[in-house]
Amino acid sequence: MTHNPRPPTNPGRFSTGGGRKAAMTPDKIDTARKLLAAGDKPAKIAKLLQVGLSTFYRHCPAGAGLPD
Repeated sequence: MTHNPRPPTNPGRFSTGGGRKAAMTPDKIDTARKLLAAGDKPAKIAKLLQVGLSTFYRHCPAGAGLPD
């Protein structure tokens, strides 16, 4: 018989407060959308904001923030 000396703190639920810090803050998303609308390229914006291109596209999908 194996004894688990430390059971999970919150079994069956999502973690609260732990995990990785978000790379794209609301301010960065706002800045990215403004730069997209101004015509900057996504790769340039991602580099400026110091996030990966895939992270950039996850938060600002193609066409997001562009005027109709």
